[in-house]
Amino acid sequence: MTLVNARAAFEKAVTDAVIAADGTVTMVYENVPYVKPGKTKKYVVIAVNFGQSTLQNQGDSSDFYAGFIQCNVYVPRNKGTSVLAAISESVIDGLVSVNASGYT
Repeated sequence: MTLVNARAAFEKAVTDAVIAADGTVTMVYENVPYVKPGKTKKYVVIAVNFGQSTLQNQGDSSDFYAGFIQCNVYVPRNKGTSVLAAISESVIDGLVSVNASGYT
């Protein structure tokens, strides 16, 4: 697996979970040019950064990636926290889905 594939796996998992829960949410990726969606829109900004790329301390068959995934959730002002919480839960569901034993 390459760094590009690792990034794509997390971005797709989070996007799929968020859109399945609420199709009105816009996804913004830090590695793709975008226009800020605006104050009345719901959106999630996802950033995947690798602090250490590849370490192969077990031979050629082992890859190790270290980094972090940051997801910022934005909702319109004065709408309460339930929408924010629901979108955040779907982000968590997407991130957790990558750890499923059958994930490919």
